Amino acid sequence: MRTIASLLLFFLCYQTMIGQGKRNHYEFDHEIPVYIDSIQASLSYPLSWRNLKGEMSFDQWRSKARDKVLELMGPVPPMPDQWDVKTIAEERRNGYVAKKIEFNLSRWYRVSAYLLVPETPLTGVILPLTFYMTMVLICLLARRR
Repeated sequence: MRTIASLLLFFLCYQTMIGQGKRNHYEFDHEIPVYIDSIQASLSYPLSWRNLKGEMSFDQWRSKARDKVLELMGPVPPMPDQWDVKTIAEERRNGYVAKKIEFNLSRWYRVSAYLLVPETPLTGVILPLTFYMTMVLICLLARRR
């Protein structure tokens, strides 16, 4: 009797586990809701160029749209008083030195970055890249003769 009850309980738990996370097949078509058309129809996009084409010139619209984007992005972070660059670690690699540094990107926050300095002279190039949540700064700095 216990074996039958255990098997029944296992079967019910298994069925519950299988059913979780699955969506009804009639609600989605290739991960897109089948009601996407009604969602899109309900959106009006009041600042779209298509809606305001006859009311203003393109330059006026662009200025108005840019102002709205900047308003929604929030205040621009203030420039730092000092960059306050600190070298956290340094590693000599094949042809260059990799330095892990931290510096103030704004008065509000600091970022970590990698500074790659070649051992041989090159022309100066600075390429900022973002890598996941940490800003990676790759700099090839020339040693001018």
